[in-house]
Amino acid sequence: MNSKLLRNLCLTFGLSLFCTGVIYYCWFYAQQRGFEEGQDLTILLAVGALFNNALILLASLPVLLLTKQAFFQNRRTRWLCYFGGPVLLTLLFTMVIMNGWEGRLQFLIAGLSFIGIHTYFYLQLPSPSFRDTVEMDAKPTQDSNLKISPGTGNPVTPALLLQEVSKILWQVKEKITDESDVLWTSYDTPQQLRHDIEQYLSELRVDCKEGLEKCKWLFAPTGTLQEHSMSNGWAEEYISLASQFDRLYDELKKHL
Repeated sequence: MNSKLLRNLCLTFGLSLFCTGVIYYCWFYAQQRGFEEGQDLTILLAVGALFNNALILLASLPVLLLTKQAFFQNRRTRWLCYFGGPVLLTLLFTMVIMNGWEGRLQFLIAGLSFIGIHTYFYLQLPSPSFRDTVEMDAKPTQDSNLKISPGTGNPVTPALLLQEVSKILWQVKEKITDESDVLWTSYDTPQQLRHDIEQYLSELRVDCKEGLEKCKWLFAPTGTLQEHSMSNGWAEEYISLASQFDRLYDELKKHL
């Protein structure tokens, strides 16, 4: 999730810089300045566009706090982290700091461009609504079985499916001890593998679509888990867990 938020910020900065530059150029062209004056003004506008967008980018860095589950789940905190910095900075510069209407208008253009693109990427983030009730950190009990077939008496919901995926990952994690043989996997130590599984559990809470695809890779044929199970004596249980995961994956894809 952290890499996705950082990538979105970089894309927002680049696109906003381009849009701001185009608007500044059209503004200059409409004024029909002379050639020499136009050259100087073009350089100033380019530097201004870069400077303004860089300031707004720095003010937007609190968005990276959304990697914390508590911040992401709270709508008010999510909005504050995502939009608070750029909105407040734009208002501060256009109403207080900048002198003259041209300077204020330049920063306002940059601010509105950045916030508009920023909003687009915000709308692409996964909604936490149907994951709010999922206890992703709850370890499964010994009687935890997959029940998603029709007629079980329980409606199949994305939250229920994600909870079952979480249980499977916990069961897998418990199979990986410090003495595990990881020779035929892509990992150097069992601790690294357990750490990645914990990371996948965290990603399922924040961005279930991306986290689910990473889990799919983990359960792939001849993948890490299959090699580990064959080297550590739980191959039959792995086949059962992988089969359950595949069914869950297919069901979840219908909802995402």
